[in-house]
Amino acid sequence: MEDVAIAAAQTASIAGDIAANVAGHVRFAAAAGELGVKLLVLPELSLTGHPPPRGSGVSLIGPRTQEWSPIAEGTVQRINGLRVIAGGLLAGVVINICEFIVNGVILKNRWAAAMRALGKPAGYGATEMTAFILWGFLVGIFAIWLYAAIRPRYGPGPKTAAVAGVAVWVLGYLLPSIPTVVTHLFGRRLVVYGVAVGLVEAVGGTMLGAWLYREPKASTVPSSAAAEQ
Repeated sequence: MEDVAIAAAQTASIAGDIAANVAGHVRFAAAAGELGVKLLVLPELSLTGHPPPRGSGVSLIGPRTQEWSPIAEGTVQRINGLRVIAGGLLAGVVINICEFIVNGVILKNRWAAAMRALGKPAGYGATEMTAFILWGFLVGIFAIWLYAAIRPRYGPGPKTAAVAGVAVWVLGYLLPSIPTVVTHLFGRRLVVYGVAVGLVEAVGGTMLGAWLYREPKASTVPSSAAAEQ
């Protein structure tokens, strides 16, 4: 039976700098190979580096990789609240414009007839219109907050924004419409129109608002300082 040389290496990894850590592993492997080592054991988390202490303000966003690494709880970047509001207001503008064009212009007479059938006024006053507009902006802000929340897992971009928009549509449009259809409160066709338009405005508004969203810059461990630790 052939003897196999096994060795263990103690490395000084840099938190989040995967490229530098891989290069260090290659150097260790080459040196071990010159000594006849067939199996080299490296420390746990030596590729990513150990996560920084909770509350230190240091993230695992490396100076070269610029990728989120979900290694430990508490390393996720904070949500940029100002960007959520800005993007949410933009999404709310899209939602309110779509609602006005479809429900306030195209389907105006259908909604008036549906309200009269319920014994309600056919039109809306200033209070009701203000509530509808506020609802549109709140939905937009929630949509961008949801995009920011799932962004670290699914990645930034329109695909993740579309996922967030669909989730908002399901929660805010599709599910609430089911009792309306079941109880025959409004005509089925009218409800279907509203849900279909809701999908367009929720996804479109979220994608446009997500375009404005940016994560706050996270502090990183300088390579030289981390190497000395």
